Amino acid sequence: MKLGKIVKTAIKWAPVAYPIIKKILNDKKQKPVK
Repeated sequence: MKLGKIVKTAIKWAPVAYPIIKKILNDKKQKPVK
């Protein structure tokens, strides 16, 4: 896979992935890790 294709794919999926990642990080913060 070419780097340009990876970058284009990343930019394409960033708006979709970001809220999901943010939610996962927020869930980890709220739940205390034992």
